[in-house]
Amino acid sequence: MRVTTNGMFNHISESTGNHFNVISKQMQHTQYRVLKSGDDPIAQGRIINLKKSISDLNDYKTSAQVVQTELSEIESRTKSYGELFNQLNTLIGKISSGTMNSRDLKQQSKQMDGMMNDLAQIFNTKNTNGEYVFGGTATDSPPFVKEKQTLAIDGVDREVEIWVYKGNQEKKLTQIGASVSLPSSVIGSELVSANGTTIFETVAKAQYYLSQGQDMPNNILEEVETSFDALLDQRISFQSDIGHAYATAERNTNMYQGMMDEYTKLLSNTEDSDYIAVVTEIKKQQQIMNALAQSSKVLMDMATLKFN
Repeated sequence: MRVTTNGMFNHISESTGNHFNVISKQMQHTQYRVLKSGDDPIAQGRIINLKKSISDLNDYKTSAQVVQTELSEIESRTKSYGELFNQLNTLIGKISSGTMNSRDLKQQSKQMDGMMNDLAQIFNTKNTNGEYVFGGTATDSPPFVKEKQTLAIDGVDREVEIWVYKGNQEKKLTQIGASVSLPSSVIGSELVSANGTTIFETVAKAQYYLSQGQDMPNNILEEVETSFDALLDQRISFQSDIGHAYATAERNTNMYQGMMDEYTKLLSNTEDSDYIAVVTEIKKQQQIMNALAQSSKVLMDMATLKFN
C-alpha cells in the first residue's frame, strides 16, 4: 500500500510558511527589541534620554519660532518708526530754511502733532499675541499715554500735552535653549530717547514756537537737530540688535530641527527589532516543525526531511 505524504507535507509547509509570514510581519512592524526596561536596561535608559532630549528640543524650537514672530513684528514697527522719523526730519529741514510764513508754520505744527500721534500708535499697537511689546515687561497696557507735562523751554517751565512712556525698564526674555535667551519685548523709552530727552519732548519744544507762527530760535533748532542725530544713531543700533536676535532665533530653529531629526533616527534604531533575535526565533520554529514531521508515523520514511 502506498502512503501519500503530499497532503501532510503541504499542510506542514503551509503552516510553516504562515508561521514565517507572521514572524516576518512582526519583525517589520511590531517586533521591538526593547519594550520594557528588563529587555535591555542600558538601551532603555538611552531611549528615555533620547525621548527627553527630543521633547526639550521641540520646546526650544517652538519658543524660537515664537520669538522669531515677535521680533519680526518689532522690526516691522521699528521700520515704520524710521519712515515716519525721516519724514519728520525732512519737515524740520524745510521749517529751518526760513522760507515759511506764519500761517505755514502753524500748519506745520499741526502736521507734526499728527505725526507724533501716528508714532505713538505704532508703539501702542498689540502684536499677534495681544501684547504691547514696546512697554518692557508691562505688556498688558499701552506703553505710551498722552498727558500734560511740564517742559523747560528757554528756561521757563511750560505746560504741554505730549506722549509719555508708561512702560517699565525691564525686557521680556524668552528662553530658546539651555543657556540661550532672547528679548521678545522692547523698552520703548530707550528707542525714542537720546541725550536724556524723548522725541516727543523735542518736537514739543519746536511746536511751542511753530504753533504761534514763529520760527524756532537758533538754540532750539540746534537742540532739535542734535537730538535727531542721536535718535537716528539710536534707531540704527536698535534695528541692528533686533536683526541679530532674529538671526539667532532663526539659526537655532533650524539647528533644533536638525538635531531632532538625528535624535529621532537614533531613537528608532535603539527601539527597532533585534534582527539576530528574530532570525534565531525563526530557526527555532523551523526545528520544532522538523521535530513534528520526524515524529509522525506517516512520515517515518521521511525522517531526514528538512524544512529550510
